[in-house]
Amino acid sequence: MKYNTVQEALADPALYCTSVAAILTDNFDTEWMSWEPETLELELKTLGRAQPADFLMDKALAVSVLLTTNLFHVSFEAWTNLCQVFNFDRASTDLFVPASIDDVLWGCTEARILEGPEEFDNDGFSHDIARYVGTLLSQHGMTRPPSVLNFAEYNEAELDERDLSLASDEFIFKAYWDSHKGLIEEAEQEVISKTQELLQQIKGLPLKNGDISFIDNIEMPNEVKTQ
Repeated sequence: MKYNTVQEALADPALYCTSVAAILTDNFDTEWMSWEPETLELELKTLGRAQPADFLMDKALAVSVLLTTNLFHVSFEAWTNLCQVFNFDRASTDLFVPASIDDVLWGCTEARILEGPEEFDNDGFSHDIARYVGTLLSQHGMTRPPSVLNFAEYNEAELDERDLSLASDEFIFKAYWDSHKGLIEEAEQEVISKTQELLQQIKGLPLKNGDISFIDNIEMPNEVKTQ
């Protein structure tokens, strides 16, 4: 999609967090990331010529938190909220709702795009986050993680029990891993589709400086490997 004006882009609820960050950085450099929410809201109102929607504020603040603190990597609550905002949900303030599998897949993907692969991978994640991701994946039949969730920690006793069960029957072994590969491929493809959509959206933004060179460094998920 090509946006004719910044106002049109900022009014679109389908705008990715990375696109919001690109617009703000194009107009204010990276200074906006250190602003108080009130200042950010005022500047977005001026830029968008309308009171910024709640979703827009959520997205801008989510990027700011991600890039100016390490909370996404160490705080389970912050990580959950950011994953949900990245995946087009609202940040929860009253009732804590853990991130879903879709939130986690895309939330971590977009965080990796914004931070850069090296920083995302090297900073690691707290045990609480990594164990939650491992448990969530296991509940969805993925006892090996998609590439963007390689930090996941699994229950070793459960994995040992799985391996023992699979070792007793060659047919079950093959059927399990064929099914498992299909689940991973489906998850990876969803991430690829959203990443491609994000790239197209960024190319359609009405940026003054037009510097979107950072998209050249965006990596697609690794090829799915068999067991």
